[in-house]
Amino acid sequence: MSREKKVLFVTGASSDVGQALILQIADQYDTIVAHYCHSHESIDALAQKFPGKIQKVKADLADPKEVQAMIDGMIKEQWLPDHIVHLAAPKTTNERFHKMDSVRLDQAFEVSVRSIFHILQSFVPHMSKQKYGRVVFMLTSYCLGLPPSIRVLM
Repeated sequence: MSREKKVLFVTGASSDVGQALILQIADQYDTIVAHYCHSHESIDALAQKFPGKIQKVKADLADPKEVQAMIDGMIKEQWLPDHIVHLAAPKTTNERFHKMDSVRLDQAFEVSVRSIFHILQSFVPHMSKQKYGRVVFMLTSYCLGLPPSIRVLM
């Protein structure tokens, strides 16, 4: 399907999976909005490889105010995505279930679920209006290969 200006939004774009995805499909988009929280160096490298195509956005997805500020900034810049790939997830730790605390569970929920809920509420109307859009979720690649001996991953 041909679009005037195709926009991809990737949360967790600084991850290995995010970088690999962008490298593989960058030529299919006019703009790629690359979200990061802490580490922007890998996104800077992608921006050098694809000049003018990669737009960095920083936000802690565990903080609803930062999520909303990111969304507002994207709307202001008119980076309205056709496709959204949600890769953002908190760092996983390999620990026993009874040692996990509810604060970390709440943070994982904010990053993995609540943030994308607000993102989709903001951008799905645009996708609906243009009668086109796709959303993909991948919340961890932690279990690729051999699974950890302790199976709680938050």
